[in-house]
Amino acid sequence: MKNGGIKIGGRLRALRQKLGCTLDDVAKETGCSVSLLSKLENDKAFPSAGMLIRIAKTLGTSIQTILEEEEGKSSPEVVLTPREKSEGNLIKTERGFGIFPYAGDQNDSKFQVFLYSVKKGDVRAHSEAHDGWEFLFMIEGALCVRIEDIKYTLKTGDTISFNSNSSHECIPLSDSAKYLIVFA
Repeated sequence: MKNGGIKIGGRLRALRQKLGCTLDDVAKETGCSVSLLSKLENDKAFPSAGMLIRIAKTLGTSIQTILEEEEGKSSPEVVLTPREKSEGNLIKTERGFGIFPYAGDQNDSKFQVFLYSVKKGDVRAHSEAHDGWEFLFMIEGALCVRIEDIKYTLKTGDTISFNSNSSHECIPLSDSAKYLIVFA
């Protein structure tokens, strides 16, 4: 798993500075620590998808804008991602998940798809809540998805969809788990 496959720090800093915001301002709005935001801006850490959604909203932009590798390039009509590219370029987040953002350069998309790969024991305790909806599809393994106070067990082939404004977290039940999450 890579820690720096996608560099977003410069774009985060530029967007924040363009708004005239300090790290402290963004930290208060997103619920992230100033220390973590500094690590993100210096490409020393990569945010979870939920955190990325909160940061994008605070900075008045989209996830796709933060993820796109070349500013101002046009959005492709078709994006093909071979399995080897996604599985070989997983980025380790600060919470222990390996993620890969599919089609991050389609900046006019209404949704964002992430591949998640996680090993039991690697995930740090967390709870997410952010605007939008999530759709999760289990590729392999087993996962506990807690939404508010209810726990759901998902196994290979299972799906779940929910309002992501609700407090939620994903905890691997099998030694490893692989799944797709669509954020809309």
